[in-house]
Amino acid sequence: MTTTVSTPLDVIILAAGKGTRLQSQLPKVLHPLFEQPLLRYVVDAAVPLSPHRIIVVVGHDKERVTEAVEAMATDYPSINFVTVTQEPQQGTGHAVQCVAKAVPDLSPTALLLSGDVPLVTTPDLATLLSAHQQGGHAVTVMGADVPTPTGYGRLLTSQGNLTAIVEEKDASDDERRITQVNAGLYALDTQKTLPLLANLSNSNAQGEWYITDVVALSLQANHTVGSAMLADWHSMQGVNNRADLARCMASLNERHVNAHMANGVTVVSPASTFIGPNVAIGADTMIYPGCFLAGHTTIGPKCTIGPNTRLTHAAIGQKTTITESVITDSAVGDNALVGPFAHIRNGAVLGNQVRLGNFVEVKNTTVGDNTNAAHLAYLGDATVGQQVNIGAGTIIANYDPVRKQKHPTTVGDGAMVGCNSVLVAPVQVGDNACVAAGSVITQPVSDNALAVARAKGKEIPHWVTRQQKAPSQTA
Repeated sequence: MTTTVSTPLDVIILAAGKGTRLQSQLPKVLHPLFEQPLLRYVVDAAVPLSPHRIIVVVGHDKERVTEAVEAMATDYPSINFVTVTQEPQQGTGHAVQCVAKAVPDLSPTALLLSGDVPLVTTPDLATLLSAHQQGGHAVTVMGADVPTPTGYGRLLTSQGNLTAIVEEKDASDDERRITQVNAGLYALDTQKTLPLLANLSNSNAQGEWYITDVVALSLQANHTVGSAMLADWHSMQGVNNRADLARCMASLNERHVNAHMANGVTVVSPASTFIGPNVAIGADTMIYPGCFLAGHTTIGPKCTIGPNTRLTHAAIGQKTTITESVITDSAVGDNALVGPFAHIRNGAVLGNQVRLGNFVEVKNTTVGDNTNAAHLAYLGDATVGQQVNIGAGTIIANYDPVRKQKHPTTVGDGAMVGCNSVLVAPVQVGDNACVAAGSVITQPVSDNALAVARAKGKEIPHWVTRQQKAPSQTA
């Protein structure tokens, strides 16, 4: 989604806070939801507005936050990312003062957002901008109609314009019954509002400068102040503690799950299924309870996923079933069966109609079409051909402890590897070759050959009888 903005736009994101109530050494805006930091969600919501700059105000642990901003900037090369240090952190108004000093050529319109409000959406911000530009306001405040407004500043309006933001402690009984509250998102006409920053006061219990005071200052200067309302009040949820983090996770997840169900995906238990923002799922796929789908994961149509399956940066073909398994940074083809209790990781690629059963691990390995490893196997750093059968208990011994490196293994098309075999890398098993059960293979196996590498069996007659008749040994 791209939204046209009639005037040049800068986006200011406040990300300087420590987040003391989170009881964490990690800066607040870097706490993850679906493996992405809170700040990323706000950036992603702002980018489709095509801002000239995204200005992130940093303070606490600014090195780590700046590093995260630089990583985000690589995904959006057309946008100029700037970090501005707020030191010490003395309120939202003080943060804007720092930005005005560091970036003297601010665009005529600026959005002021919070880096700890991850549920805000691009349509929300577009609504705020539209109200601001159409009204020609000095400031436009985003509000929300909440069922329980306790603790929030109330929005007072007259003839479509905002007349005041009244904090609850200062509100009358009638004003406390107002359910429209300040969501903490603002659009600013910088030419009108920046000169007012010098008049901000820190005469409050916290000794800080607040951007909300610009509303009163704008009215005193005979500027109009507008308001816009969020379509869903949940979008204003911020993160101050771990409980808030969990609530945002639940709300974000509900949004994603509902969107997938609207697109033809069956989610058996939405409350116990987690789907990240970058997951794509084809129609008529069934997601069973206990699944966690994250990263840039794609799932084709008519698949069955779960129960109790985790997919991260996974690519799953169509009509494939994944049961109680973990797949990370790997791909699975069409009509495949994986699980239960399989682990596929580190760049593994499974072909079509592959069968990987319980307690099979595949790492950095390509597995050809119609190959089976039904149970209890490890395939690492290997190329396994088509129509191969890997017997139970088979492992590839791929690590060289002397050279401290992994070696490759190749298993040709149509090969059969018997149960409890060990393929000691580097080694090759030819096309249509057969490895006898219990073999330890250290030399290449030719095409169509049988390889037997195990000790010859030996029987000792009457051994048990003699042991039973032998006198017991006593101390």
